[in-house]
Amino acid sequence: MFWKEASFIYLDGLKYHEKRIVYEEFYKDIEIQSVSNIQYSAENIEGPLLRSMKKDIGYRLRQVFRDQPFHIERSIYEKSNDTREIIIVGENHLVVKKGSFCDEKILRAFQNYYRYHLTRLSEYDIVKNEMYYPLIEAYQAMMDGKIDPEVLTKACFTIPPDIYLELLQVFQGMAGLNPSWLDFEKGKEKLKVLLEYKK
Repeated sequence: MFWKEASFIYLDGLKYHEKRIVYEEFYKDIEIQSVSNIQYSAENIEGPLLRSMKKDIGYRLRQVFRDQPFHIERSIYEKSNDTREIIIVGENHLVVKKGSFCDEKILRAFQNYYRYHLTRLSEYDIVKNEMYYPLIEAYQAMMDGKIDPEVLTKACFTIPPDIYLELLQVFQGMAGLNPSWLDFEKGKEKLKVLLEYKK
């Protein structure tokens, strides 16, 4: 038995939400073993606890860079170099980070990674796919709890944790990295239904 772990991270300003899904991959199928959620907000916190939270988030995102993501997109605010949004897609991670919370270390990690892997990253550019941005928005809504789990089940005919894995796998399929268990076209059709429910 060989279990894999996928992490789904969403940062909105000082709010942090991470979902970790442990699963086993079969030919054309998956089995989920466990799902864990880590959520906290540093909005009204100061001093040592705030520094500790920033350090923890910085560490987690630097780990994501170490795992060799294949697509990274970063946008900045118009009048500064502060990060407005970073989106990272990898084999085992999907990260959306909004706002400049703990940006110094993360930005350094991003710049270092981007500098050394520019050719590799450009090979897997998925931004031009018409489903890319709608799916990113759906992911944010899912992580915010704005899409009812029952809706996810009805939309995609499967249990909600599976949707996260299918979402990650569809992003990989957009980059030409189809995993063995996902029928890419069927996965896309499921997520199109999800986008209809989201509207």
